[in-house]
Amino acid sequence: MRQVATIPGERLAKRLADHLTSLGIATRVDSSAAGWIVWIYREEKLDLARQEVQTFLANSDDPKYDAVSKSADAVRREAAKKENLHRRNSISLSGRLNTPSVARCPITYLLMVVSVGVAILTNFGGDDKAIEPFLLSPTVQTHGLVQPDQHENAESGQGELAIPIAVPKWRSTGLAAVKRGQLWRLITPIFLHFGVMHLVFNMLWLYQLGGLIELRKGHLAMAALVLVSALVSNLGEYFWDLQRHGADYPIRFGGMSGVVYALFGYCWMKSDYDPEADMKLPSNTIVWMLIWLVFCMSGAIGPIANAAHVIGLFVGMLIGLTPHLLREWRWW
Repeated sequence: MRQVATIPGERLAKRLADHLTSLGIATRVDSSAAGWIVWIYREEKLDLARQEVQTFLANSDDPKYDAVSKSADAVRREAAKKENLHRRNSISLSGRLNTPSVARCPITYLLMVVSVGVAILTNFGGDDKAIEPFLLSPTVQTHGLVQPDQHENAESGQGELAIPIAVPKWRSTGLAAVKRGQLWRLITPIFLHFGVMHLVFNMLWLYQLGGLIELRKGHLAMAALVLVSALVSNLGEYFWDLQRHGADYPIRFGGMSGVVYALFGYCWMKSDYDPEADMKLPSNTIVWMLIWLVFCMSGAIGPIANAAHVIGLFVGMLIGLTPHLLREWRWW
């Protein structure tokens, strides 16, 4: 806006404003200690407005200014109608560009919906039968022989004779189901969650990190990152458990954490090595994710699929860092 005049009286200032408005020069009148200030909105109208102000001040009682009030009101009404129409036809994008919505992040929301649905279906991992279709390595029940306590045999009148007792035992079937064609088992453990808090924390991180990646990189990139990280982290956790417990151990694990750490690792590398990707992570987020990783490995909160966490993190970091490494190698 540009100031074109300061008029001593309000009535005279509004008379001038009406005259300018009737000529198609949008105006505003404000009060001040020095008088009433007349402003115009359009810079390109400044020269014309100044000429009209000089003419007006030379003879403000000229009868030609008596009828401008109605013309000015008509111009203002028409401008108000156009403004209202513009507002009705406009959509404010304030705060929306960085908000993961269903329309803009369908992969992220689909993963969340399926995770919640599977959690309810399996009673948050408490229904052994319900979780079997989602496990990487389904289990079978066998019977093992357990040697009873010698003291118990003595009390029962059997002396020192120890009779083995058959007890039910669960064991993993390895990758036999996958080899038979049940390839979905390579991915589906990510939808299993053992407890409400396990689900809630994973879904919050999935929403934040997955939404950020899908907004910046698109649906296909998000889907590919999830599939690769799920596949590698699930197999990594399986072979880690197999090495620790052996084939007779029921290998049961699940959760979105491996994928979440892959998303975190990807965003972390993009944040540091590809600032143009606009995926900057706050430093406190990076610190807390790494602290939580170490805390889970301490065993303080029970059995955790730590191998899936670590492998997922490195998978995400590698994928996020690869474009930078390729650019660097090009100059060698």
